[in-house]
Amino acid sequence: MSVETYVFGSFRVMPAQQVLLDCSTKYALEDWRTCGRCHQSLLAIKRGDLNAGLPLLRASFGEIGHAMRYNMFEGALGAALGDAGRVKSASDAYE
Repeated sequence: MSVETYVFGSFRVMPAQQVLLDCSTKYALEDWRTCGRCHQSLLAIKRGDLNAGLPLLRASFGEIGHAMRYNMFEGALGAALGDAGRVKSASDAYE
């Protein structure tokens, strides 16, 4: 996935999820890097790229502790699986 930057005057701005990924990688904050990957996958899913977003979100769930499994990520996973026609997998995501 390419990193988009936005230019405001003389400032170049990256999306917040990319800043989270960069900083968490730089300072070896694994839980936060995984959270950043979850946000990155949500962005891909919202843009309609289920082929990129779903595997990334599933892989991130394998790395993240239960305490950090945010309801929004679990809900997004179930909704995206349902959109992809994988209703059984979507149902299992909520269990």
